[in-house]
Amino acid sequence: MRARTAAAAVSNVNNMATEVGKRNQIHEYIGETHNQLRDGYGVYYYPNKFFRYEGEWSKGKKHGHGKFIMADGSFYEGEFKDNEMTGHGFRFWARNQNNYTGNFCCGELQGTGVMKYSDGSVYEGEWWNNKRHGYGVHRMINVGVFEGNFHEHLRHGEGSQLYINGDKYEGDWVRDKRQGHGEERSNDGSIYEGQWRNDMKNGEGTMIHCSGYIYQGLWLNNVPEKLTTKLVICIETPTIDVTQGQSFSIRVECRSDDDDEVIPDNGRELRVLAGFRHIQPKEGTALFDMIEDVEETIISTPFGYDIVPYPLTDQLIELDSLELIKSNTDLTIPETDTEEVSGDETEHIEPTLELEHTMDSINLEGSTAAAAAAAAAAEAAAVEAGTERVGSPVPPPIPTLRTEEGCAVWDPLTLATAPPMYRPFTVLDDEALNVLPSSGSSPQTRRKSRISKDEDGENGLTELIEEEDKVSLKKRLGDERFARPGEYVIMVEDVTNPPFLDRRPQPAFILVKLSALKKQKKVKEPKKKWDTEKSIASAMGASMVGHIKAHRGINGS
Repeated sequence: MRARTAAAAVSNVNNMATEVGKRNQIHEYIGETHNQLRDGYGVYYYPNKFFRYEGEWSKGKKHGHGKFIMADGSFYEGEFKDNEMTGHGFRFWARNQNNYTGNFCCGELQGTGVMKYSDGSVYEGEWWNNKRHGYGVHRMINVGVFEGNFHEHLRHGEGSQLYINGDKYEGDWVRDKRQGHGEERSNDGSIYEGQWRNDMKNGEGTMIHCSGYIYQGLWLNNVPEKLTTKLVICIETPTIDVTQGQSFSIRVECRSDDDDEVIPDNGRELRVLAGFRHIQPKEGTALFDMIEDVEETIISTPFGYDIVPYPLTDQLIELDSLELIKSNTDLTIPETDTEEVSGDETEHIEPTLELEHTMDSINLEGSTAAAAAAAAAAEAAAVEAGTERVGSPVPPPIPTLRTEEGCAVWDPLTLATAPPMYRPFTVLDDEALNVLPSSGSSPQTRRKSRISKDEDGENGLTELIEEEDKVSLKKRLGDERFARPGEYVIMVEDVTNPPFLDRRPQPAFILVKLSALKKQKKVKEPKKKWDTEKSIASAMGASMVGHIKAHRGINGS
């Protein structure tokens, strides 16, 4: 009966709309009544002409299911109680195209409900006085998803935020900012757990970086209070002085520029490498034409010159393989008969001023094409003999180390022999062999080593050094099984990947001065002088003993 009455009321509303407009009444109700009160289904036009209600009435009040329509296209459809939008309903706002489905109380969004925003964001959870309040899930476009507590539209209390880039934070919030204790897991695998304030890491916290680096301590505005800004090689002297074949150690500390204090970093990855002065051949020379296209890794140093990498090893040199190569090359200078290498008692050989800039590193082996050919021949001979060397003559790089409490130590380290055709030595040798002094020959009679071009236009080296010059070179080179004497640079750098906070501390440098081994003559024991009296006495004593033995034999005693 009520359904038929409501349908009839709607028909009457449509038929009388024109008549109502003509009468220009300030308000109008068309529908069912009871005891002269609106009761049942009806349509009511408000005096300001902006609002209209269509739905159920009870005792003159909107009560039951109805639709409240506004002239701009906004509306509410749902439950009414005692003239108010109370209960479950649907609300649409024409101005921003947002819509809400859920609970209402006295026209306010209150209880649980789902708000769909025009930009695609969605909130599903609790409301109070038209604001997100209580527990809910907010899926925000271009931001991410928050699940947790809200207070007056803001994230407040405990909650979890999954950001659009994959980062995730779980912990405390205060007025839409991370504050209190929380854990952040970054999309690169890094983890921070500790205190937050004003949406930044502030207070005590621990960062386990994706590179393996670990920092535990105080944070200020997303940055550790104590941050490593430089690496320092711990040594009492300005240089490391060693002789050929002698190993050394490197201890590195992570420090801060502010107070030069050791920062207890754990897991920072450090790499050590060696280098030799970068020397450019003179333009126009045959050597320049030979190697001008060779690519080199050039490293700047604080010593006023650049370096190129030089092989460094943490392994003992295998003397057997070195002897094998030495026996198969014709560039080795013969040893003298009265000298031998002593590794315990050595003396440094100081180069003359004339050759100081070149003779620190002179080695006939590996400095020329002929030396390279000889090395290749030695390698082939070793293969044929079944005693070949495995891999490249250049040793493998030194393994990186992880810091512990801000420190890392490499022990032992040794400068290896230079690889064939090592460019700085090649340039030095070319220069040195053309200025090498000769004590026994005049400039008119002495021929020097030079680089020339043969008839086919290819580069070749003519080795025409006199024997006395070879001996002089050998004394300056020391033991050819080891790195040649000279000044080397050791560098320690941070290779943590990715770098912590996108920062790398300044690398550390130290000079290593390598001296040649001085060969010492064998110590000969002094010959005993002839003592005539002692010899006669000894002979007489032996004769007397023989006589006594003979006498006893005759007497049977």
